[in-house]
Amino acid sequence: MQGGELRETLKTLVVRRCVFVGVGNESRGDDGFGPVCARLLRQGGVEAIDAGEVPENYTSVIAGARPEAVIFIDAADFGGEAGEIGLFPAASACLKDYGTHAGSLAILARFLEERCECPVHILCAQTTGASEHMDRRLRRAAENLSELVVKLAQGDLPDGR
Repeated sequence: MQGGELRETLKTLVVRRCVFVGVGNESRGDDGFGPVCARLLRQGGVEAIDAGEVPENYTSVIAGARPEAVIFIDAADFGGEAGEIGLFPAASACLKDYGTHAGSLAILARFLEERCECPVHILCAQTTGASEHMDRRLRRAAENLSELVVKLAQGDLPDGR
């Protein structure tokens, strides 16, 4: 899901009480996408958690926020172009092989769906596999995505943009 469809789906999720959870490690290149987005979202006033490499340690924090939607943010190889953003339901079959956190995120997502009684999605950027420094396309994607989510949360984007 990308472009206008991605924006519209995000819009329906963000207007709810949504918790964003960044997953990854900033010291590992592209893997820092999730934590960078979480930081940028918090700076913009959006509820976001940097769960690092252990999102399972944040289940109580996530559930305690009483979310109406949970969105994990990560870098992944889902077959897109470098820096492309994909939004997938947690139950999506693509989670089986999409990245280093795939197995644990899929299990965690199912757990949170039941515990919080809300939808859980995975929002990811197509990785380049860069391991030393985050690729500029992913850095730009993190900035653009965070700006979009902040604007949606604030109701600053007119329909159709």
